[in-house]
Amino acid sequence: MDVKAAANYLGVSRSHLSHILAGKVPGVPAIPHVRAGRRALIRRAVIDRWMLEQEQGAAPASIYDQITPNQRLRLKRRFYETQEISKRQLATSQAWK
Repeated sequence: MDVKAAANYLGVSRSHLSHILAGKVPGVPAIPHVRAGRRALIRRAVIDRWMLEQEQGAAPASIYDQITPNQRLRLKRRFYETQEISKRQLATSQAWK
């Protein structure tokens, strides 16, 4: 079936299904499909198997493995910025004691 029929079968929008197929949805593994030119074709049996795997908890061990490199970089930056703020707050609070 094509993306429109598969989206209807899954009860999601075509754009959301396209993002799933491209692996752009964090924490959701891509659905196996075949490309015929610009069209993505997906077997109903593959969708059913994919859904069963999701229900049985075949999710990846870490969400970090499912995000894009840009998202990883932003996460790291935010983490280190938070650490710097914490260090400054600690130094400031200790200076008052």
